[in-house]
Amino acid sequence: MEAYNQKDNSMIFNKYLEYSLSVLIMLCLWSCNSSKRISTLIDTATDKDTSQLLFRCDFQKDFKEDTVSLNIDDNIVSRNIILTSVDLSDFTSFALYVVRKANGNVFAIYNGKRNDNGMDFYGKTRIKAVGSRVKLICEINGHQSIKVVDINNGKFVGISKIEKDSIVIRQRKTSFQYD
Repeated sequence: MEAYNQKDNSMIFNKYLEYSLSVLIMLCLWSCNSSKRISTLIDTATDKDTSQLLFRCDFQKDFKEDTVSLNIDDNIVSRNIILTSVDLSDFTSFALYVVRKANGNVFAIYNGKRNDNGMDFYGKTRIKAVGSRVKLICEINGHQSIKVVDINNGKFVGISKIEKDSIVIRQRKTSFQYD
């Protein structure tokens, strides 16, 4: 009777492994497809034709393992992302793109690198349409800063941290260049 139970347990375990492997493969395929779609949206919005790009935010100077969340107007865009600026390039490897697709939907899409080994992360959130004046609500380590940005002054926005976990905004009509 004991040999029978071991055989049953072995069969159940093998079925469990097959099922787990199937679920894992499906998750990987979905993740790769989702990342590819986000990457395609970012590539489309940042090519020479930036007609889909409403604005772009680059997180730049003085972030040191800071926990950052960002809202655009009343839309939650990103939560609790850890940012660290690279001293030489003044860039955190975290950028946010707000794009309008051909069907009129507006998306906030972000991508970045968690660490030096190149691990990427992506996120995409559908948001309400934004006007030419956009309220950026940036929370750094629990301290909130609110800035209003007029996109007519430039759709490329640089966000840097200053003392007491508040932010300063720079705007340009052309994208920021990093070494």
